[in-house]
Order: sequence, then structure tokens, then C-alpha cells
Amino acid sequence: MKTILIDASSAIILFKCGLFQNLTETYQVIMTQAVYEEVTREGYPAAEEFREYGIKNRIIISPPNKETEAVPSLRGRGEQETVCRYLAGIGDFILIDDRKGAGYCRDKGIPYINALLVPRILFIARKISQSDCCLKTAAIIRIGRYSEKIIAYAMNCPEQSVQFFLP
Repeated sequence: MKTILIDASSAIILFKCGLFQNLTETYQVIMTQAVYEEVTREGYPAAEEFREYGIKNRIIISPPNKETEAVPSLRGRGEQETVCRYLAGIGDFILIDDRKGAGYCRDKGIPYINALLVPRILFIARKISQSDCCLKTAAIIRIGRYSEKIIAYAMNCPEQSVQFFLP
């Protein structure tokens, strides 16, 4: 089973569109302590549900690593910890919807995807139906803040471009 490091915005988007459980059934999902604290903060969408995922070990919560250097170009502690965990050898790839974080991954050659590609990947892996893929993709577009360029790529990317991310 492949291991994903996930950021808070991706987790929330996937939860809101009903795909977070599919993700945890298909991949080993790791949240850094900072990301977990963010998604379980009182008043956040699905905070209680994310706490349950942690309690039931449906997600792995990765504590901070004091020896890891900060990534100055990333603004959030969650994104920094997520990238640092990957650089420390944890995880197969990163699921991140933070623009700066995605740019950092791209520039450093770190394999990453955003939440918008998850329905397509789950469909290719036969974890969801084609109709669910279309519905979930439309929901993510409504919920997320994606540029036309990112949406166009997600809608038209060749299957071989996502092969690495398949379970």
C-alpha cells in the first residue's frame, strides 16, 4: 500500500466531497502533527470526524522531527512539516493543495498531486465509478480554488501521467 503525506486543505476538500474515506481505504495516509492539529481545530469543517480517523488509526499522525530544517519558502507549519517528512524519507508522495507548497514540490522534483486528481486516480484504480468520478471532480472544482490551467490539466492529463500515484 502506498503512503501519502497530506496537507490540511487537501484533507478538508476530500472530506467535503466525500472522498476522504476512499483515500484512507486505498492508501496509508499520514498527517503531520501540525496538519492534524489544523484539521481538528474546534470550528473547522469535519474536526470531529478527523479526530475519529486519528483515534481509529485510519490516519497516521507523524510527530514533529526536531532535526529537520524549516523550508523558508513555505508559509504554513503544516506544509513545512509535510515536505520535511517527505525529504526525511517518509511517504511515497505528497497530496497538497497549497499553491506555494505545490510549487516547491514541483521545483524540487518531489512527487505530488492535488485533490483535484484524486477522483481520476481512484477511478483508474477501480475504487470509484465513472459517474462518481465526474460528480466528485465537479464538487472539488466548486469547493477548491483552482485556476483554469490546473482544472484543464486535471481534466485532460494522460493516464500515464498519474501512473506513479496509483495504489
